[in-house]
Amino acid sequence: MARRKIIIHEKAENAFRKVAAWYCINCGYSYSTTFVNDTTHTYEVLATIPTIGKCVKKTSTRCYAEFVAHPLVIVRYWFNDEEIHFLNLIFTRQTKR
Repeated sequence: MARRKIIIHEKAENAFRKVAAWYCINCGYSYSTTFVNDTTHTYEVLATIPTIGKCVKKTSTRCYAEFVAHPLVIVRYWFNDEEIHFLNLIFTRQTKR
């Protein structure tokens, strides 16, 4: 099983930084470090086995999927035989109103 080339889109990178900062400010440095390590590990695993995520849309050349990378974060990505593109991270924490 070949590892796909990892491509992280700007929107995903920005969301990653915002979530890491949120964890650092609201939960502490150790939570932020855990989030960063979990997400990085998820990217590596998905590059090898992208089908473990839930396919939400399929075209003739791509499968758009989602995977829970961390208890409060969902990774959205698409993949084909050569590449995996990480499109966005969705932070699922519900805010107080």
